[in-house]
Amino acid sequence: MKFTAYRQIIIAIVASMAIAGPASAQVLYQDPLTGSGSPTTLAGTTPPTTQGTNAWTGKNNSGANVFANGTWTSGTSSVGLAYTFTDGNIYNLSVDVTTNASESGAMLEYNDSGQLFGRNNVVGMRFDQGTGGNLNVSYIANSGGTLSSTTALPDGQLADIVLNTTGGDGNWFATYSYDGTTLGTVTITLAEQAALTSSGVGLASGNGGTGQFSDFTFQEGSSVPEPSTYALIVVCLGFLVLVARRQRV
Repeated sequence: MKFTAYRQIIIAIVASMAIAGPASAQVLYQDPLTGSGSPTTLAGTTPPTTQGTNAWTGKNNSGANVFANGTWTSGTSSVGLAYTFTDGNIYNLSVDVTTNASESGAMLEYNDSGQLFGRNNVVGMRFDQGTGGNLNVSYIANSGGTLSSTTALPDGQLADIVLNTTGGDGNWFATYSYDGTTLGTVTITLAEQAALTSSGVGLASGNGGTGQFSDFTFQEGSSVPEPSTYALIVVCLGFLVLVARRQRV
């Protein structure tokens, strides 16, 4: 077989993968958080985009301080949406955050057990009002709940957590970002995953002050190519092998 034939096959493989592309992200939950304010709590309402008929569920303190319009008032409470995480996927959780809290702001969490400021078995971020109108943003660094990388950043921006469960060694990885700035990536070991696989996603009110959530989105984007991608590659390979054989004759 001539070198040009090999080259054609390689080019075809690359081209077919580019055409098919990766699996597109699937939005699992989306809520603009534009409902009624106090006393209408977010718990019990259903996001415009949801899984089945899943509604927001009150967790810590029954979610009494988080309201349907995304506002929250002083008092530790949380709400969650059920979801089971699996290996081989990339999950993305994002929400806009504003807080006027003088001490504890709010927490974005993957584990909806309600263990908020104890922070055990939670993949999440915490937001506290800093000086000069800035926000101190921290992320949870391990299953013991240690906070890491507290940084003064502009208030009212997008918080983002990417949970990558595609690691071949069994570990998962959580990458935390705020206002387009990556704060850090944390390894979640097999032992730590046990507390996450039957949990979900959620929001939490702060321990003091008030705040606002908006544009809550949770989506899944598998890193594994779709069946159509493999089918296209096989067709291209078969055609080019036939061409290569003819060139040898």
